[in-house]
Amino acid sequence: MINGYSGTQTCNSQCNGFSTCQTTQYCGDGIINGNEQCDGNNLNGQTCQTKGFTSGTLTCGNCQFNTAQCTTQTSPVCGNRIKEGAEQCDDGNLVNGDGCSSSCLTETSKSTLTKTTLTKGEVSLSPDESEKSVLERILEFLFGG
Repeated sequence: MINGYSGTQTCNSQCNGFSTCQTTQYCGDGIINGNEQCDGNNLNGQTCQTKGFTSGTLTCGNCQFNTAQCTTQTSPVCGNRIKEGAEQCDDGNLVNGDGCSSSCLTETSKSTLTKTTLTKGEVSLSPDESEKSVLERILEFLFGG
């Protein structure tokens, strides 16, 4: 073996020892052999993604993978109170109707009435309900509409 490549060693001219081992395998022959991870453009089906990165271009240098152009990007997490990526807002919850939607997009009208307490119970504003419809329910409750 020479640097991980298999080869052939023959007797020297006096047949009392061996001559230099000869191999036809080498880094740059386009064939992955020996201790090589890759060879030239032959990446053996590997990519940045198979190496655990999210994107980028895997290259080969000196028959070893070069991940310098590979990148890892984390996806934004809606609801973690950190405005990331394409998020327009992140208020730390996944509730609609509070100015920041469950998909972290700014809502055009923020509901100011979220809960009204009555003497005989509570009326809550659901995400798909307008303030007007809640007021109508309150009036109906109070006056038997």
